[in-house]
Parts: sequence; structure tokens; C-alpha cells
Amino acid sequence: MDELKKYRREIDTIDEKILLLLQKRFGVVEKIGIIKARTHAPIKDKKRMKELYKKRMKIAKKYNLPPKLVKNIYRDIIRWSMDKEKNAGLHYI
Repeated sequence: MDELKKYRREIDTIDEKILLLLQKRFGVVEKIGIIKARTHAPIKDKKRMKELYKKRMKIAKKYNLPPKLVKNIYRDIIRWSMDKEKNAGLHYI
């Protein structure tokens, strides 16, 4: 049981790092939203999204991660990011 607890603590530590990085990512996204509002750039950039997915799939393959899982994770991250950009832009105006 001690071995199980050890690995669960390790997972907890990894999860906290993932969430910290996600929080940092959303901080950058907010800055991007302000820039987009200031320059009247569209929130949704299909070309950028296509490039992002392609790069993330390449990284997923490199680390032997299921592409569908990675795509689903990034689909949600991108959806939340676009909402965050919109909100940041509203605060800028």
C-alpha cells in the first residue's frame, strides 16, 4: 500500500504542475486577447489552429501519446482560450 500511495503522490505532483502550466498559458492567452482587440484581429484563426493541431500531434507521436486524447485535450484548451481572449478584449475596450 505504501507503494501505491507513493505513486499517487507522484501523480498529484504532476497534476499540479500541469495545472500551473495551464494557468500560465491562460495568462498569455489573455495578453493575446488584448492585442487582438487593439488590432481588431479575429479571435478565431483557422490557420493557427490547424498549425497548432499539427504540431501537437507530432509531439504526441514523439511521446507515444494517443493522438485522439491529445486532440481532445487541445480542442478544450482552444475553446477555453478563445473565450478568455474574448473576455480580455472586452476589458480592453
